[in-house]
Parts: sequence; structure tokens; C-alpha cells
Amino acid sequence: KELVYIDFTGLYFLDFSFFKHFQKLSQVKTLCLHECGLIDIPQDLVNLPKHLIYLDLSCNYISSLPDELHWKNLEGLNLSHNALNVWPSCLNGNNFPELKGLIMSFNNLIKINQNIATFQNLISLDLSFTNLESFPLFISNSFGLKYLNLRGNIMLEEFNFNFIVLLSNLEYLDIGKAKTSEIDKHKIPASLEFIISHDTKNPFS
Repeated sequence: KELVYIDFTGLYFLDFSFFKHFQKLSQVKTLCLHECGLIDIPQDLVNLPKHLIYLDLSCNYISSLPDELHWKNLEGLNLSHNALNVWPSCLNGNNFPELKGLIMSFNNLIKINQNIATFQNLISLDLSFTNLESFPLFISNSFGLKYLNLRGNIMLEEFNFNFIVLLSNLEYLDIGKAKTSEIDKHKIPASLEFIISHDTKNPFS
């Protein structure tokens, strides 16, 4: 049987020689490098095996992504809890045409380039606690989006429901701690089932 799932959670690499042979593991679909002490993307991961569809790089120290990164077949990417201070220029719909789920929470993104190519297949986007100051316009054109989390962005300029009025598939929206304009029911997508705008607190704290 072929290896399809690799989880290296908590394993700190002294070198990355293992990844020199990673392309040979052609049937791997999931690679988890959660909390592996990474400060950048190993060169041998710039090109991924063609069947890899989910990559977890959360809880590392990654501050940038290589410009030559083209993970064309990737459907899920988790970059939460890293050291990103800007939105990586390579992270766009042209280089990630199949991306369905993207988690960028707990990075210090502040401002996102408003000319990012739209992720045509994006279904789930988590930008919670990223210190955003303005609404990323590419979201308004992500028409397949069902889940959007903007919680914890207390510096975000007033959230306007005009931003999401065309997202006819959106089911879940979390804008907790963000300033919001007056809600016009005519600008709320009919598909929306959950809107969370309050600051949820732990009742047991």
C-alpha cells in the first residue's frame, strides 16, 4: 500500500534531507508539519507531490513564502500561528487554483494587497486575529465562499455588509470584535445562517 498521510507534529528537524525524497511519495495526500520549528519553507517543498491536497504548517515561525511557490493542486492550507507580517505575494488564485480552505489566523497581516487574484474555488477562509485594518477585497469576489472568520480584528475599519452582498453561498460569518455599520437586511446574503458579531467569552473564566 502507498503512504497517503504523514504527520510530523512536534518534530523539530535538524536538517531537511528527508524532503529530498518526498517527491517519490507520489500518493501522499496530507502532510502535517505543525509545530516543527520551521522558519521558512524547505526548498524541497517548493514543489509538492501532485496528489498532496492538504498541508498544515501551523504553529511555526514562517515569516515569508518563496515567490516561486506554485502549489497548483493544494486544496487546504493552514498557516495559522506563524510570523507573517505581510500577505505572501505568491498566495493568490493563480498559484493556488484548487484551494478550498485557507487558515491564516494569528498572523500580523495588517494590510493585504487589494489586487490579489481571486481564489475561484475557495469555500472556507479564516483571517481571525490577524490585525487587519481594511477589508480584503478579494473576499468580495470569492463567490463560492461558505465560511468566513474575521474575528478579533479590532483595528478593522467599519465592516460593511456591502462587502459580502454578492457572496450567495456564504453560510457562516464571524466578525466578533470588529466595528460594524448598521445592518441592512437587504444586503445580507440569503444563504447566511450564522452571523456572530459579539465578543464570545468563556462563562467559566
